[in-house]
Amino acid sequence: MDDLNFKGSLGENGFKHYVPPVSNPLFNETPFITTEVRPVWLHNDIPEKFVTRGGNIDIFAVEIRVALTDRFGLIATKDGYMDADFDIALPDSNG
Repeated sequence: MDDLNFKGSLGENGFKHYVPPVSNPLFNETPFITTEVRPVWLHNDIPEKFVTRGGNIDIFAVEIRVALTDRFGLIATKDGYMDADFDIALPDSNG
């Protein structure tokens, strides 16, 4: 257990600074081995001119990274829950 280094490549003798991107969090993967939890919430209002005559879609997700050493880490991405509420034409959906 002494070999675990939860600071990863940002630890001692590693990179000193890392700022994760704010935009496009699902498609921008960092090249660093890090330990972090990144929550993601997306909300989209559907316009009334659309076939469903309005509604909204919410997505709640989390990305978890655990640095085991400075060169090895575990990553869980795109884990989450979606809730779609439509006014007409389509059934509400979630999952």
